Amino acid sequence: MSEPVIPDITKGFRDAQYYEAPPEVHVYSWSPAPAGTPGAKATQVHLHVGTPPGNVFVVRLKSARATNELIAALIDQRAHVWGKP
Repeated sequence: MSEPVIPDITKGFRDAQYYEAPPEVHVYSWSPAPAGTPGAKATQVHLHVGTPPGNVFVVRLKSARATNELIAALIDQRAHVWGKP
């Protein structure tokens, strides 16, 4: 039996053209109800990161658990990079 072929997923990162540009970051709550619907309940948190030129990277957090996990990961990495506050 032959070994499985594992694609090199890092090639795109190695070949990428990186440049310094501060992204625009926005956090929104989102509801499936049309905008302006009275009593509409938000069901997701959306993290929008604008990346030049005009593209948007969106992370949709569909539960409190997912949101808490992202927050915990960000806090952990902040402490790793800049120390604990």
